[in-house]
Amino acid sequence: MAGNLAEWIEGYRVAWESGDPEAAADLFTPEATYRSNIVEPAHQGREGVRAYWESVTATQSDVQVRMGGPFVDGA
Repeated sequence: MAGNLAEWIEGYRVAWESGDPEAAADLFTPEATYRSNIVEPAHQGREGVRAYWESVTATQSDVQVRMGGPFVDGA
């Protein structure tokens, strides 16, 4: 897993643009949950993240991910 937030975000971008479910899953801890939609059940653990990304990115092409700068509010 990446050492800081900026590295994590860059890894997320690269995983998405390259359609790499293994790289996406590696960004999360083994016990993580990942929710792509607030009304659907969360994907459980790295395997859940990998399976979700494998499914959703299979039909995507020429993806370009752009995100604003991260910020922290509070401690």
